Parts: sequence; structure tokens; C-alpha cells
Amino acid sequence: MFDYFFGRKKQACNRKKIQSGNIDWDTVVKVSTDHLVFSALYGNLKRVDFLQYLPQELLSYMVNITDINRERNKKIITQAEDLNSVLLANNKNTTQTY
Repeated sequence: MFDYFFGRKKQACNRKKIQSGNIDWDTVVKVSTDHLVFSALYGNLKRVDFLQYLPQELLSYMVNITDINRERNKKIITQAEDLNSVLLANNKNTTQTY
């Protein structure tokens, strides 16, 4: 999916579309959140230096949601590590993955 929207051949075309102001950002937000890729979209737009073309309100929202997701994911990883430690300490058959 990344290559389709952000591959080198598509970047110039997509940049022009975004700069034109003809993007329905509400639909982009709805579709990307429905498919759970909103933070990934932000990351990909950042990687190809497209953030400068986004409306400021959208950019602020993307940064906020991505930060919230990152913190939540850190907590989930910590909980999984803690659970794994407890299982290992009690001689449960687990595989240490880190």
C-alpha cells in the first residue's frame, strides 16, 4: 500500500493533488481510522515529507493520536513482558522472545 501511494513515481502526482486543496480530509480520516491505519498514514506522510501540505488542524490531530497510540503500545509491551516474566518464574512453558 505504501508503494502505491508513496512510491517514487507517485510522489510528484500525490504532492500536486495534496497541494491543490482538493482532498476531502474528513473522508481520509474516516477511512484510515476505520481501517486502523491512521497513525501509519501519518508516519508515511512524514517519511515522504508531505506533512507540510496538510491543514494544521489535521496535522495536530495526527500527531496527538499517534502519540496516544505510541504510549498505549508501550504499556501493552510492558504488560506482555511482565506477564512473560511471571510465567517464566513459575516454570510455565513459554518462549522468551526478547
